[in-house]
Amino acid sequence: MDESAPVPEKPETAPSAASEPAAASKESLRTRRTVRMSPSELRQATGLDMPTYSALKSFGLLRVDAAGRHGADDADVAREAAALAAYGIEARHLRLFRVAADREIGLAEQIAQPLRRKQARGAAGPEPEDVQADILARTLALHVALVRSGLTQPN
Repeated sequence: MDESAPVPEKPETAPSAASEPAAASKESLRTRRTVRMSPSELRQATGLDMPTYSALKSFGLLRVDAAGRHGADDADVAREAAALAAYGIEARHLRLFRVAADREIGLAEQIAQPLRRKQARGAAGPEPEDVQADILARTLALHVALVRSGLTQPN
């Protein structure tokens, strides 16, 4: 790294340390929160502007239910997308996160589905939802470990 190069400053609208995301645990992944917001309520609560909201929706990062409402998970997605936007990261850059999340969910579902079938036949064994949540929590932890490792590697 060139030590004479200027160090970029955080944007003025950068998220504070108090808004840092929490690590996902197995329990937090199984928690279902019942929040329903209209698109305008979601934008107001998270600070998203209309173009960013529309882009997040078009890339599948935000999804409305049959009544056209957003849930608590969409509020989390919107909040993090707004925080990343403060660094110049646009909705189009976040599509990869949707793809990765869908793949992780698919992998966990692949493992949990046979457990559900066994359970339906009355076989004893672990709860499929517990297994699925554990797999997802571990894939998220793996992701964090890989990113942390990548940050410590010399360029």
